[in-house]
Amino acid sequence: MNKLFLLLFSFFLSFSLLSQSVGIGTTTPDASAMLEVKSMSKGLLIPRLTGTGSVSNPANGLIIYNTSTNEIMYNSGTSGSPQWETIVVNNYWTRSGASTIHNTNLIDFVGIGLTIPMYQLHIQTGGSLSSLNPVLALENAHGTGFTSMVFLNSGFKEYSMGVDILETDAGGVQGTFKILNIPSLASSSQGDGNTMLRSFPSGITDINNQSRCRVYQQNNTYITNDPLLEYGQAVSYNYWTPVYYTTASYDQHGEYALGTPATPAAYTGGPNPPAFYFFTATEEGYYQVNARVDFAYVEYNVINENEAEVTPIYSVPVQGGYVSIGIFKADANGQNNIMYSQGNKLMASSDTNDNGDPVEQNNLAPNVSDVIYLQRGEKISIWVYQTIYTGSIPLRVRNRDSNPWVFPPDHDHPTQVYVSIHKVS
Repeated sequence: MNKLFLLLFSFFLSFSLLSQSVGIGTTTPDASAMLEVKSMSKGLLIPRLTGTGSVSNPANGLIIYNTSTNEIMYNSGTSGSPQWETIVVNNYWTRSGASTIHNTNLIDFVGIGLTIPMYQLHIQTGGSLSSLNPVLALENAHGTGFTSMVFLNSGFKEYSMGVDILETDAGGVQGTFKILNIPSLASSSQGDGNTMLRSFPSGITDINNQSRCRVYQQNNTYITNDPLLEYGQAVSYNYWTPVYYTTASYDQHGEYALGTPATPAAYTGGPNPPAFYFFTATEEGYYQVNARVDFAYVEYNVINENEAEVTPIYSVPVQGGYVSIGIFKADANGQNNIMYSQGNKLMASSDTNDNGDPVEQNNLAPNVSDVIYLQRGEKISIWVYQTIYTGSIPLRVRNRDSNPWVFPPDHDHPTQVYVSIHKVS
């Protein structure tokens, strides 16, 4: 009788345990758990194995502790084709504060979309994702400030790029993409020294700090009988003479070495002019060069070392004589200076008026334009040539109109003798 009672009690007890939660260390196990282990001073020790290969036909979901890698692992595959995954990755990722998670190992490669990353962050697309989908998205949900990324180089130049949300185009559309040579985006202005490129929502792209300059020649201060400040540098007969420029309208990177005030005599001292005649390329690339001069058909006469004057020429220009302009290119030392391209050759008129005097010369303004490849440090300069008068004649730096409303004598930007140079690539 007692044996029958014990057998029935064991049967009903087993049935009850199969349908209820089991608690170890607690009399009230959680109803959602088949087994709850509770302790205030002890933990749970699961099977410790030296690897996953010693488990035969591991069930899907089987958990072990791998002592070879010090990782908790589970089988996400089948018993026939197990796939062991790590549940906890040691301390590779660490939380610092409330909003920072970082990788503690500087040489780890992190892969997204692939199992063998080749770089510290390697993202690979594929599978069901369209090849047209963005690989990486940066979003600024604040509606103000910048959406940007930075390139930090310890001890070296650092850069940033992204969208300035508040900067607008001419139509008021916000969101200008830009690249700066500082480690954070900032407001931009033309020639600020930091903004390398701005692309406006309108589609217009501005290379803010590209190499560019425009320089010109002011009047020759040695000429004492020049009330309109009309005349500049003197050019001798049958010599290629470098043009010196005295003032810059703009020079983004200070690449054009400007000349000293005009001297009474033209430079004719050989094939290589003094250094201040040159534009020196800061960086390698292609440069667009545009230059213009204007010859005045008056004689330039040196009175003494500090004084010169201009006087009318009563003879007709030399038969077949002409004026011209050229772009010369030199190496980084200012040597091997040779003509790169020559502008137009303009012949002077040999006609006379009823009194036998030469007619006024109105077509003595040659110009030249070309694109020149320069390596870093190479130089270009502008040279001029005249064979219309056997003496020296000056360049005309200002318009000859004496009407002050047309061209005031004290105008700051003469328009007759200038060169502009812009880096185009």
